[in-house]
Amino acid sequence: MKEEIGIPKDKKDIGKDSDVIFNIHDSCPTRYVTSHHDSIRWVLSQLGYKVEEMANIRENTRCCGVGGMLGCINADLYKRIVDRRVSDATQDHIISYCGSCRGSMELGGLDSLHILQLIHGSCYYKKDAKKRSDNYGLHNRLEAKRRVSK
Repeated sequence: MKEEIGIPKDKKDIGKDSDVIFNIHDSCPTRYVTSHHDSIRWVLSQLGYKVEEMANIRENTRCCGVGGMLGCINADLYKRIVDRRVSDATQDHIISYCGSCRGSMELGGLDSLHILQLIHGSCYYKKDAKKRSDNYGLHNRLEAKRRVSK
């Protein structure tokens, strides 16, 4: 991100007045992709948001529970995995760079955003916290299938 894309110039320091402190959830497929870990942290710093690191990040990150469609196969185990990951959080607000992870963190009770929502949004405050969607990923997949099937 830093070398190739950057952030939109008008978004530099947009979050400097935010009252939110974010945790970052590193997705497990990127466990050993240091550039992803560094990029999201760089983006948040460029946007001006405060970050507090939580337990089990980067190469030690924990799965959000979505892998292997676990929620469809064993909902109780999925919920336990989500709860275990959410228990690592030190803040009520969390950023992910994976849509599925974002949904899991929300299911676990955190105010969960995808990094693109901060890059392309206005300054984010605690008052902006809300549940974004029950079946966000499923809805998008079904909508894509409907469009392709026409």
